[in-house]
Amino acid sequence: MRKISSNSMTISYITALSLLAILAIASYITLQKNNRSEETSAAIVNVSGRQRMLSQRIALKARMLTNGGSEEAKEKSRQELHEAINLMERSQSGLINGSQEMNLPGNPSLEIKRMLFSAPIFLDTRIQNYIYVARDFANLQLLNSRSDSYHLHYLTSRSNDLLIAIDALVLQYQSESEDAVKLLHMIEVVILILTLSLLIAIAVFIFRPMVRRLKHEASQLQELAITDPLTGLFNRRGLMTLSEKHFSLALRSKRNMTVIYVDMDGMKTINDKFGHNEGDQALLDIAEILKNSFRESDILARTGGDEFIVLLTEHTEPEMEHVISTSIQQGLITLANNRQRPYRLSLSIGIARLDPDNPKTIDELIAEADKAMYKNKQLKADKTLHNE
Repeated sequence: MRKISSNSMTISYITALSLLAILAIASYITLQKNNRSEETSAAIVNVSGRQRMLSQRIALKARMLTNGGSEEAKEKSRQELHEAINLMERSQSGLINGSQEMNLPGNPSLEIKRMLFSAPIFLDTRIQNYIYVARDFANLQLLNSRSDSYHLHYLTSRSNDLLIAIDALVLQYQSESEDAVKLLHMIEVVILILTLSLLIAIAVFIFRPMVRRLKHEASQLQELAITDPLTGLFNRRGLMTLSEKHFSLALRSKRNMTVIYVDMDGMKTINDKFGHNEGDQALLDIAEILKNSFRESDILARTGGDEFIVLLTEHTEPEMEHVISTSIQQGLITLANNRQRPYRLSLSIGIARLDPDNPKTIDELIAEADKAMYKNKQLKADKTLHNE
């Protein structure tokens, strides 16, 4: 597995979070612009549509002003006419230059400007002329039939033409508003797709390697927790962890199980005379002999400085005797022949067997095997003393 450094993973993670933050900000800005666009678009369409109504209202109030009636009624119509004229003028200015009061952004598009200021429509000029004539008519104090006829004819005759032109303008505003909203919606979809793609990329290229690495490191830590760092055999914790399962299975199925306690003779002397490096090499040699002597299914552990424990399952008595008397001893002889050293490796061995009909705990079996090993060591020491 390719090893990924912590720094590269951190940089990748920070980069991914930064991109997510940028996309989140972009999404927020786009959403705000979309809401703002919808609000301003509605305002533009409403105000431009109101211009149609105001042109009709101005023509109506002009007729009412010339139809006679009381001075009070005429003054009321004159005020309403002024209000309609002023509102139409402010609305036209807001559509072109913008108006915070009306929520109008101003700065119309090139097509809107063409309709307002260019041939053949010249809509802004027509609206300004209409407003001018309407205001002039409203300001007349002494009305005469000729002036009434001219102003009224202009306002009423131009009203329908102006209405058609304003309708075209409203449709253009609506079309542009819909296009702007569609564009913002498209941007939102693109940002959403990018965000989802980035999340998938984070999962595939950051979190999956991170999880894989964490699992690998957790496995390594677990292995280190149950493994002797020098020999690679299990340590005492590993032995006890694995032996519990085998021990329970042996009791339930009434199978054979044996604990062999192995102690290397003269370990302290080797360390004192030849150094700890030589002592470590001797331990490695013993571990190799034990690995070659027992099956892979057997549990081998180094439980102390010079102490080893082997847990055998599903074995016969002759097999175990062959291992102890032949395989281990042959391994020691072969090692002595292949490696010239100023000392001789020897082992003291103790054995404890599980009797399913008279069960003991794993700790009791280990203690029993330990006791048997010390008896074996003492016998060898007594024999050596007797020979001397």
